[in-house]
Amino acid sequence: MPRTLVFHNAIQLPSGRWSVGPIPRQNDELSYLVSDAKRYKDFSLNIRNVDDQFIYDCYLSNHILPFYMCNAAKALLPMRKEDGRWLVVDEAALVTYGAGASTAFQSIFTASGESAHQYFDRINYRNKLNPQVFDAINDEKQLVMVGAGGGYTCASFIPFDQIDKAKTIIDQTIYWYIADSEDEALYITGMLNSTALDTIISDFQPEGAMGRRHIHKLPYAVTPPFDIDNPAHMLVTIRTRALINNITDSLPSSEVVRYCDPSSSTLAVRRRRFRLFIHELPTSGAYEEACREVYNV
Repeated sequence: MPRTLVFHNAIQLPSGRWSVGPIPRQNDELSYLVSDAKRYKDFSLNIRNVDDQFIYDCYLSNHILPFYMCNAAKALLPMRKEDGRWLVVDEAALVTYGAGASTAFQSIFTASGESAHQYFDRINYRNKLNPQVFDAINDEKQLVMVGAGGGYTCASFIPFDQIDKAKTIIDQTIYWYIADSEDEALYITGMLNSTALDTIISDFQPEGAMGRRHIHKLPYAVTPPFDIDNPAHMLVTIRTRALINNITDSLPSSEVVRYCDPSSSTLAVRRRRFRLFIHELPTSGAYEEACREVYNV
């Protein structure tokens, strides 16, 4: 996504509409959203009364730490859903939503040099948005998200009853999966975050100057699907739940809590510090042992 065009300091007004303003490139809790922008570096908006239709909760790789999910970022996007499909709201239709939205998006289209349809096609790169229609998903299901890049697999999940299903979108830097139950979500995140998985896939990852990279879909080729009738799978679920409870209890008093802020450091540093913190917890050993049994390593 073109970061400075999509992400802004979005504040909801008493009317339900939104004010969108500039994000400082550094020293702000939202700086991570725009600090690495390669294009449109000087672009910003300062507009009030943008219709709620166009503000979405967007999950990025920056939001995923092992077993921990940061809050989504507010994204300004010219689109709507109809009959389970994402559609662009074009220039002619934008005026019906008020001057705020129309002015904001006309500024974005001018900066990008694209029409509304061209801009939407870029956001919907390789039709990534098309499967992301969560409105009718049962609240008992879980949204599992996994970072697509980096040297180590990093996964977390969030229950559907804790997100705005009509307004949630997922960036192309994330693989995602809908788990039927919390037990399945615990199993998947437990297996994908384990050192046992690192041991299996490390030989298949290219090595660069900065270490291992390009996980891509390696973890899913070697991880058995969840089987509720398999005692080894259920043991991973039980011990992952215990580990997450341990993380929840220990994190607030740990110096690692500052890395929950996406602007605190690079994503690689934040994830590394989080992994080290987790490995020192008393429940970590039993959890890793359960994962090794399933992976047979």
